[in-house]
Amino acid sequence: MKVIFAGSPPSSAHVLKSLVDSGMEVSAVITQPDKPFGRKQILSPSAVSLEASNIGLKIYKPLFLDQDFINEIKKLERPDFLIVSAYGKILPNDLLQLPKISPINIHFSLLPKYRGASPIQTCLLNGDQNFGYSIMKMDQGLDTGPVYFSKNIKCDNDATKNQIENLIADEASKELPKILEDIKEGIISAVEQDHSKHSLCNKITKASGEINHSISSETIKNMFRAYFGWPGIFFNYKETLIKIHGLEIADSKEIPNSGNKKIGTNDKKLYYKTSTGWIVITYLQLPGKKVVSSSDMLNSNQKLFEEL
Repeated sequence: MKVIFAGSPPSSAHVLKSLVDSGMEVSAVITQPDKPFGRKQILSPSAVSLEASNIGLKIYKPLFLDQDFINEIKKLERPDFLIVSAYGKILPNDLLQLPKISPINIHFSLLPKYRGASPIQTCLLNGDQNFGYSIMKMDQGLDTGPVYFSKNIKCDNDATKNQIENLIADEASKELPKILEDIKEGIISAVEQDHSKHSLCNKITKASGEINHSISSETIKNMFRAYFGWPGIFFNYKETLIKIHGLEIADSKEIPNSGNKKIGTNDKKLYYKTSTGWIVITYLQLPGKKVVSSSDMLNSNQKLFEEL
């Protein structure tokens, strides 16, 4: 079975490897162009690009999905499937018409809920524990195509976006080769979504991770899980951005004696006031510094927090 694969992040690289390991012929891989990364802004390839390079696959990194690129892809032998997993760009209709059997998208939510680019984050932000993935036939809409297969995935109550994404990618990778074979043989067919029940994902920016004291403890915990890795969560104090790398919801019995202050300390723990109580910040980071535990931070910067 011949496929063309399009994807970019590590979860997609995992799916790509599973296709190759299952014996499918991946004739080409489409991924995002190399992007600046880290403080030195060094151009770095996507995870899919690295995986495809290690395997020895033909790689395309188009800046634009224009007619020149489409013509280049059309020079290849027509694949049975075009498989997309978090590629990061909307594919033009000419590419969707390319495969002999179907253009396939692996979407990390149970459609029609959470259409768009950030389904796991939006699910976490909403406090929804119903995770899963859908394998759908792509059309010109935003995740509006009919669904071949969907599966619910159980996740730990404290799992972060990255952990959930890895778990779903692992499960989808195991199922995908058999599903493609069943689609090819006509054993399963795509079923139209119930469009009346659809919902869209929130747009995520660097600013999305800012917290304040008017937000509930549970919401802050959901934000931490959803934004773990990027953009992370943070708060500002005296023009200093403080990133939170670990937290817990405080037990009502251990609330610090902080008076009217919105940050308190107790037994080498750092507490942040919320609209419903307190959270305990277990790991944090000051600008230009390493991530440290709150106890280490208080040992070296006690005065900073006493002045709050």
